[in-house]
Amino acid sequence: MNYRKTYKKRKAFHITIIAISVIAGLYFNMMLPGVIRDNVPCVDVIFPERTEYIPSVTCSGTVGYSQVRSIKEEIPLIIKEYLVNVGDRVDQGQTIAVVDKQAVCDKLSNIQRFGIRCADGGRTFRQDT
Repeated sequence: MNYRKTYKKRKAFHITIIAISVIAGLYFNMMLPGVIRDNVPCVDVIFPERTEYIPSVTCSGTVGYSQVRSIKEEIPLIIKEYLVNVGDRVDQGQTIAVVDKQAVCDKLSNIQRFGIRCADGGRTFRQDT
């Protein structure tokens, strides 16, 4: 009878050891991935995208002029058409007005015919006959 008791005790001990091993295995199987996952550095993946940029400049401030020039001629001109407005930027050589040539010639012939004196006290225009 002693043999049977010993056998039953050993069998119960083995079953207990197997049950503890299975429970420990299940515990580590469930807990170990979380522990490993927490200790492994995380990597974020960034996918590059194509972005179109439009070259432009945005700024604020006051726009002012850099130079002011007076335009004057020796003889009076009659302007047919102005090609720029007051305050417009002009470049050297740019046409700013169109002169009415026929009207200027008519006025000059009148000045020469009647001997009208210039406003600046200068020459007298006379027509030689």
